[in-house]
Amino acid sequence: MTISLNERYAIQQGFADICSATDRLSAALADDKTTFVWLDQRQEPRLDIDDPIERLIYILSCYSLHPGQKPKTVLLCPGFVAASPATYALFQKMIAARHSFQENMVGLRKKLLGINDATLDNQFGNPSHERPGIIDDFLKDIGLDHLHFKHVYRCPPLLDQAPKQLGWTWAHTQSIKRLSQQQAQALLERRNRDGRFDADLEKLSLLRPDVSLSLRQNLAPHLRVNITLTSGKRMMQKGSLPIVFPRQDDLPVIRPCKDAGALSDEQPQEKKVRRDKKVSEKPFIAAIRAYLSEEDQQEFDAKYGII
Repeated sequence: MTISLNERYAIQQGFADICSATDRLSAALADDKTTFVWLDQRQEPRLDIDDPIERLIYILSCYSLHPGQKPKTVLLCPGFVAASPATYALFQKMIAARHSFQENMVGLRKKLLGINDATLDNQFGNPSHERPGIIDDFLKDIGLDHLHFKHVYRCPPLLDQAPKQLGWTWAHTQSIKRLSQQQAQALLERRNRDGRFDADLEKLSLLRPDVSLSLRQNLAPHLRVNITLTSGKRMMQKGSLPIVFPRQDDLPVIRPCKDAGALSDEQPQEKKVRRDKKVSEKPFIAAIRAYLSEEDQQEFDAKYGII
């Protein structure tokens, strides 16, 4: 698949725009005496930066893996920014640049891989050791193979008004997505080197045409922030980056979360059982984390004599 010069330029310029917008925001955060930053620094022991503004600038400007950081994780920076109008506008510009770059990158990956479905696209991890070779070669060619896209894409949540209260919590959830048989087949065929998954492809072909599957994956504990507005309205957002809102006279009441290590392993189990009660407990095709419903799994096992 040939990538045009315009497409190459859009990717390179998009990342340059992120760097430029983040640099302008960082300068404003360092100089703006009317913007207030509070961070819960206990949640990120990998960083030895005590000043909250310097810490936030470092995390916003970190586009690659931090030493000792696992590829599928991000650096945590829960807290809030009560921003002046000028600094708030710079946050908006930085977020717009990141969204534009991510949109171009997603389009590029789909074109290079020859796929149109987002579920398939999401199966390919961003770390370099998980990228398809054609993606990694392109990024090396334009000098962006060092990027950790989980850092590059992430944006702090924006509120258009100051909240009354902010409370952080560690959430334990699962990702469950519908998967057609055609999508499952495409996933297996892409990974089927030396016939490793021939048996799984044969097993998939035995399903009735109307049976669909589910992709199920346990997510690592992740920070969420419960937001209470002055109107009493409540909402929840991702909490790994600080909430940003226009500064007013009163700052919100904050309720920091417990340390991740202090959470009980049994705490989330009850919610998981309720959410997954219609999905079989055993994977139908473990290689791609594909599951059938309990009813379809039982029917398949009975038909083919599986105990």
